[in-house]
Amino acid sequence: MSLPELLRCGVRYLPDGAVIGSRGWIEGWLREREVPRKTPLTRMRFADWGGLCSLRNLRKNVVG
Repeated sequence: MSLPELLRCGVRYLPDGAVIGSRGWIEGWLREREVPRKTPLTRMRFADWGGLCSLRNLRKNVVG
């Protein structure tokens, strides 16, 4: 599936990932809100997400 198709599917990353975007965008979002980080940002897995990252590290397959 292409990235636009994956994002339209409503996969688990959208509600469960809390925040998704590029690493720089998420880091800026966290700084603006002064949110402390306990764990590092992780690249979204299980498909070619084009470098998108999520605030939470989901460990199970998110597509399908």
